[in-house]
Amino acid sequence: MSAMAPKRRRGIWSELVYMDFLAGPGRGLDRSTKAEFDGSPLRALKIVPPFDRLYLSDADANNVNALRRRIPTIDASRVVVSQGDCHEIAAAVVARLSRRSLGLAFVDPQGFEVKFKLFEILAQRPIDVLYLFPGGIGMARNVAAFAKRSRTPLDDLIPGWRELPRARLAAGQRVS
Repeated sequence: MSAMAPKRRRGIWSELVYMDFLAGPGRGLDRSTKAEFDGSPLRALKIVPPFDRLYLSDADANNVNALRRRIPTIDASRVVVSQGDCHEIAAAVVARLSRRSLGLAFVDPQGFEVKFKLFEILAQRPIDVLYLFPGGIGMARNVAAFAKRSRTPLDDLIPGWRELPRARLAAGQRVS
């Protein structure tokens, strides 16, 4: 918002929007201490200066219900919470945005449920994307298994990933 808000004051953008289509229940649990903490949607609500509108969703109805309960009443008018597939919700939200809206989309999947299609949808408007790729352990754990299958979630996320040296090695191919 430090970068976005001054442009709104100068009239460049009519609205500043935050999007999290994999929002979860709004709170997380520290694995080591078991302490609860605000997740990305609740943190975004507290940003100063504030976002004009926040679009939050999750595929899991229980997460959506928990998130709705955690939205302070004072913020309810600027928050839209939906339940459904992240790609379908994103398409509906982006279609409603004005061409003068500036957005920030936070994409933090648990696994490989996000497809490249999501980024194509978001690219239809001026939307910055903060994407936390399920790399590290997630990639290390899955690349060998994915390389042996003809179709995987990674094919929908990163077309051409099978040509990367690590993927070729995992598939038993020589890398020159």
